[in-house]
Amino acid sequence: MPYATLAQVKRYLLIPESDTRDDSELSELLDLVHAEVLALIKNYVNTPPESDHVLANYEAMWAAGLYRTRREKTDQVHDYVKFAAERIEKYLRAKYLGVRIA
Repeated sequence: MPYATLAQVKRYLLIPESDTRDDSELSELLDLVHAEVLALIKNYVNTPPESDHVLANYEAMWAAGLYRTRREKTDQVHDYVKFAAERIEKYLRAKYLGVRIA
């Protein structure tokens, strides 16, 4: 189960929670992102945390970025994806290795 919620992803996209047209696609993207986040976590610990509000925020951003990338029909990865992936890596290094986040 992803750390982020569908509502968090929709906030990044400025989609009202009541608009459910793309919920299936957004949920699919969120699951995809969560699998990537779990793979990153496994580089640091064997058992991922059950919940983490920081990771939830970055998961939501990453999923929103993937959605935007699809909608914009471009080969360029959306900035949300790049930023979220970078911040997750920095956060995990700080959390599990004690490396300061700059």
